[in-house]
Amino acid sequence: MSIENIVFHGSRTGPILPQARDVYSGAPSAGLGEWFGTDSKEYAQQYGSVERCQIILHKPYYMDAAEFRVYDRHICANYKRSRIFREELQSKGFDGIVVTHLDGVKEFILFYRSSAQKID
Repeated sequence: MSIENIVFHGSRTGPILPQARDVYSGAPSAGLGEWFGTDSKEYAQQYGSVERCQIILHKPYYMDAAEFRVYDRHICANYKRSRIFREELQSKGFDGIVVTHLDGVKEFILFYRSSAQKID
């Protein structure tokens, strides 16, 4: 099921859009994809200046807080394992991940940065 969401992306390094490149920062968790945005502007502000964007995911993988904790402790700490996990999901047709935290805040991880567009 496709989803379209308006999200907030925080960045200390300045605007990341409108570039539509599929590149990763090299951080251990970056192997999973672009930790792109959240439905909470306040949550995004902790990462720096905030851009408002629209994302479209055609087949997102949904991850709840419990699964995210396991992922964060065992896979996210290693870039190669993160990349392998992403590639496994991509082979099943997923194009991103929606993480729902215990407080209800959602984070959106895009496998393709081109799935996002900046909203002026």
